[in-house]
Amino acid sequence: MPLMLFWCGLLIATFACGFLDSKEETNLRDRMGGQINQAQQAQQHAADVWDRVLFGETVNCGEIITVPEPFFLTKKEADQYPQSVAIRDSLNNALTELTIVANLWEQECSLDREIVPLDVVRQAEDALQMARDLLNQSASLWAVWQA
Repeated sequence: MPLMLFWCGLLIATFACGFLDSKEETNLRDRMGGQINQAQQAQQHAADVWDRVLFGETVNCGEIITVPEPFFLTKKEADQYPQSVAIRDSLNNALTELTIVANLWEQECSLDREIVPLDVVRQAEDALQMARDLLNQSASLWAVWQA
């Protein structure tokens, strides 16, 4: 009988630990998904601003391009869920590109010129494309993790 209780206790402990890990993993995936969504929204807003500049529209400098903070993984999360590291890296690289775009916008607004030079628009569009590609990669990796 004591041996049976030992095995039952071990089984319950194993299940409970697995369940807790699953909840931690779900929380991490939800956090990552939310951050990817925020980054996609920021990218879309930035693309809208720069596309309007490209097509010669007057764009108010009051339109601020806000970039989410980089995504942080604890060492434990990175060790337990190695697939999250690739998602984090791709997401944070996209956020770096979006920061370049936002900085270019702030720089142009501080210069207060009538026409934004084409090379500046190209820099912004290139960074936006890179951010879009990296966000698509992040979203794809995240979707695979959901399955």
